[in-house]
Amino acid sequence: MPRTIAGRLAALVALLSISTLAVATAQRTFVSTAGSDANAGANCSIVLPCRGFAAAVGATTAGGEVIVLDSGGYGPVTINHSVTIEAPPGIYAGISVLSGTGVTVVAPGASVALRGLTITGLGGDVGIRLTDVAKVHIARCRIVGFTSHGVFQNAPGATSIVIEDTEVTDVGSVAFNLSASVASVDLIRVTALRTVDDAISASAVSSLTVRDAVLRDIGGSALYILLSAGGTTKTTLDSIDASRVVGPCVFVLSLSGGAAVRMTISRSILSECVSSGNTFESAIDSRANEGNTSDIAVNDVVIRGSGGDGIANSNNTGTRMAVSRSVIVGSVGFALHNGSSGIFYSRQDNTIRGNNGLETTGQTSGTITLLPPL
Repeated sequence: MPRTIAGRLAALVALLSISTLAVATAQRTFVSTAGSDANAGANCSIVLPCRGFAAAVGATTAGGEVIVLDSGGYGPVTINHSVTIEAPPGIYAGISVLSGTGVTVVAPGASVALRGLTITGLGGDVGIRLTDVAKVHIARCRIVGFTSHGVFQNAPGATSIVIEDTEVTDVGSVAFNLSASVASVDLIRVTALRTVDDAISASAVSSLTVRDAVLRDIGGSALYILLSAGGTTKTTLDSIDASRVVGPCVFVLSLSGGAAVRMTISRSILSECVSSGNTFESAIDSRANEGNTSDIAVNDVVIRGSGGDGIANSNNTGTRMAVSRSVIVGSVGFALHNGSSGIFYSRQDNTIRGNNGLETTGQTSGTITLLPPL
């Protein structure tokens, strides 16, 4: 009898050990409103799903995926290894955040993907916080109602951040805040509505692409680009629809010793920028310490109703700006303003009317070099 009991105990210990080992070895796990986090011991399988994201992520091996089976709320989660959280189209996967952060990523060297999530702040401060991660892909997400940021990347080291088909609404600071060095950032078909501060803020990003973005009712700048480290930043802004912006729609600031920017702004509509009426700012505003060499090309852009200038090189002798095939109308200040000895080209295929309180004369300030149409 003792041997039988001992044998049963040994078998039970072995079984428990196997279950424990299985908790973090499933390549694919599942969550459901009918699930239970107690099913983490069964690896949150499709027949025994977990109830929340936290349990499912803990049961998923590095490089695996968590699949949402049905619509519901699945709770905040901290991610510490490579994983994908996927809600298929047509399924509502909610995260309600009463305090703190909805999704926290602290996964050095990892690749993380978040798709199809709705993250709602009910007292929380940040929707998605990227504290330490190598590669991030955020798609089809909606983030609303946070007291601070929608997406906040606050530590260096990331090599790639891609955000697409994602909306941030009603946040108390910046919608997309990329505040630490990143090799490459792509924001594709993103929307920011009703922010207290900037819509998109990027610091020390080596390569930045923003395409097909809608940025409206913004309390700071629509796009704020801070160049605070050496080297060259390549920036492409294409098909930007920005309106009702308190500050500049595009504000480029290079600090002493900051990077040079190679920027193209094209096929965009910037209306009612600098709505605060601060005539020291512009719809497109480049400011830098003397000696920072930058090239900014503006093509096929409509600027309407700027509360300051239309396009300005405020104070950098090293900046070369070129404007072509663009329309600038109704600015309180000048259409084109060169506030330094930098080079400012304007092609004669631009339409410039009704700026600086005048219809055709007095449209520019500083040295503007006219070039023939392309």
